[in-house]
Parts: sequence; structure tokens; C-alpha cells
Amino acid sequence: MTKFRIKLHNLLTRNKIADLFRRIRNYFFCLRYPFMKVYNVWTGKFCGYGFTEYDNISTGWQKAFGKKMLKDIKKAYKLDKKDFPKLTWKKALRWEQIKSKYGTLRLYASATARIMDVLRKYEDMSSSYCECCGRPSEYETQGWIEFLCERCFERDIRGSLGSKATKEEVEEKIKEAKEICKIKP
Repeated sequence: MTKFRIKLHNLLTRNKIADLFRRIRNYFFCLRYPFMKVYNVWTGKFCGYGFTEYDNISTGWQKAFGKKMLKDIKKAYKLDKKDFPKLTWKKALRWEQIKSKYGTLRLYASATARIMDVLRKYEDMSSSYCECCGRPSEYETQGWIEFLCERCFERDIRGSLGSKATKEEVEEKIKEAKEICKIKP
């Protein structure tokens, strides 16, 4: 075997192992939160443990309130289950889409009234947290709207200027952008 083929084989083997561990982690995650399993929209068939609906939530929001949201959804389901003993997860909550839109978390679902109240609470809460890291948000960007903390905001501006910008240009642009994008208390 050539060196290239050996490196490619090792890379593929590592990816398979990482995929296996991700599937095992997602399996146990879905045992705890079965409503985060992914089902085919048209056929309703389970898609496996390669990913979960929770993966669609930005990392910052997962860190800030993700687990609390999951526990609140579970608590609302248990209250609904007392009122309707035959209620199942599939009937109580069906995800249509989870995404970020206009800088906030959007949770589109068909769900019971109690679960919808929980979802709305966390949608409203999402603008208070940085989408990237989960810290309290301080800036609202313009154009592609995001709510970011100071550190992520500065990193975003540095990235948009590129590596050819001088340190003075970067600092001037950050100062200018902070005045425009600061969230008013």
C-alpha cells in the first residue's frame, strides 16, 4: 500500500470510530429525551442515531439553556400525560423545523398547548444569549441579524475584515461597529 492509501485508510477508520461514538452518545441522549429523535417528514420513519433534533440548536443556546429547555419540555409532557393517559411523545410533540432566524431561536412544531408555551418561552429567551458561546448578548448585528457577546462580536468583525487589515483598521472598525450595534438597555 502506498503512504497515501494508508493515510486515507487511517482517516476513514478514525471517522468511522467518531461516527460510532456519536451514534452511541445520541442513543443514550434519545433514551433520556425521546422527543429529540429525528423522523422522516414524509414517511414518519425513524432516521437513526446519526443526529438528533437537538443538533439543530446553535451551540451557544445549547450551553445557555438547552438542557433546561429539554427538562421543561419533559415536565410539560408529564403534566399532559396526567390529563391524557394515552398520550405518546409522537402525538405530544412533532418537530417541523428548528433553526435560527433574525437572530433568535425558532422552534416550529406541532405540540400540545403546554409544550408550545415552553417552546415560546425559550424562543423569546434566545435573543438574550450569544448564539455562538452562550454568554449574555450585548450586540445585535445588522444585515444578517445575530445577537452576540462582546468577544464573539469582535471575532466576527475581525473575520469579516480578513488577514490583510492592519491592527489600527481592525480597532477602528470594531469601535465604529460597537457604537452602531450596541443593544440599548
